[in-house]
Amino acid sequence: MNIPIDQMTVNEKLEAISLIWDSLGDTPDQIPAPDWQRSELERRSNRLDSSESTVSDWDDAEKRFDQLGK
Repeated sequence: MNIPIDQMTVNEKLEAISLIWDSLGDTPDQIPAPDWQRSELERRSNRLDSSESTVSDWDDAEKRFDQLGK
């Protein structure tokens, strides 16, 4: 595959990136993940399962971040 990237406009490049990124979701099992990432995901999942950690929606998290700055 020979794509003349240097001849593409910025918008064409961004569209290509978006298409590639979206297509990666079709085969998540084929995306390699380092062992440290798998370990960290497992650790975080365990913390959620044991209620050591909680999940917030974005609005709540944003409010907490705003309060930290005051």
